[in-house]
Amino acid sequence: MTDLDSHSTAESSVGAQWDSLARFLHSEAFADAATLRIVDVRRPRGGMSWETFFVLLDIGSPHDRQQWIAVKRAPGDVGPLGPYNARKDAIIFQSLHGHVPVPKFVAHCDDPDVFVRPFTASELIEGESDDLYRIERWPTWQTHRDELGQAIVDALAALHRFRWQGNSILETLRIPGSIHDALRPMVEWYSQPYQRRRDDVTLAQIFWRDLGVWLLDNAPEIPVDEMVVVHGDLRFGNMLWQGTRVAAIIDWERAMLGDPMSNLGFLSMPMARRRRPELMGMAVTFERLDELYTAALGTPIDRRRFQYYMIFWQFIEGSLMSRPTSGRPEGVGPGGTDLAARRPVVGTLPIGPTLHLNQTLRLVEAFENGDHDVL
Repeated sequence: MTDLDSHSTAESSVGAQWDSLARFLHSEAFADAATLRIVDVRRPRGGMSWETFFVLLDIGSPHDRQQWIAVKRAPGDVGPLGPYNARKDAIIFQSLHGHVPVPKFVAHCDDPDVFVRPFTASELIEGESDDLYRIERWPTWQTHRDELGQAIVDALAALHRFRWQGNSILETLRIPGSIHDALRPMVEWYSQPYQRRRDDVTLAQIFWRDLGVWLLDNAPEIPVDEMVVVHGDLRFGNMLWQGTRVAAIIDWERAMLGDPMSNLGFLSMPMARRRRPELMGMAVTFERLDELYTAALGTPIDRRRFQYYMIFWQFIEGSLMSRPTSGRPEGVGPGGTDLAARRPVVGTLPIGPTLHLNQTLRLVEAFENGDHDVL
């Protein structure tokens, strides 16, 4: 939630770092203002990756107003999350704003002398947001679930219509030569811990290692011009809601160019709907999702590719859950924040690696048999 009264806590140590941040924001984002002061800082509850602060600015003449902004700062010593590419968020927000519901960009900085670590600042959009583990207690979900599904598809359709060709978003998103080329860095990064011989190797780790090979062997190719911006973490918890409207989609750390079915596959993977398997992304049935998507974009969901990307995202999440609980993975993850550093949190989520493995194996077997109606 972004409601400031009931879902955030005051920051107790407003000191030199905040003065430095205020000077930077004054210079970079509000240079025409006579003065700029930070008068309040809040910490939203929840979140597992970048630190988030709600910051109230007092902006002097000629604006003479107060404005809340959201500041996201790269994590500290919690593992090799990286690279901490604050510029990526900045470019994505600036490119998509006006086309896709994203917050309005304010500023970004990679200089640790300004605010300890790299950060981005954007407008604070007030709205409701809840993760999949509590979504059924959300009154709006209970009474307006179809409208929520419609809004998700509308936002997705806007993202899939966005023309990245020749756009400044290419300053941060690489144009892959093929789908195989697009997926390979992620597959290699997430399966990398299982490539070394270990005495404590588990069946799940062997499965994710081998599944990485299978994914690259079976990547469904589409023309590059049909690729879209893939969010990489599209779920209820990364959408800010005002009633039944998607006010903003946040957390674009894993954004890349790829298959439009990838966004749908993440939304609908079995892990995201295990309590209500008939609801894609805990929102609507597949038949309703297909109906809405077809109406919005004029083409139905490609069931084979849709099934493949459910498998792909099950692999990404499952390989993280099965990582060793001690030591740190080597190397640098592609695309931004890597969930490996969330091990203390991921280990407490109410889903185990065996269930996740079984869900995925069922989809792989169906894909191999050509039964793409298995969801």
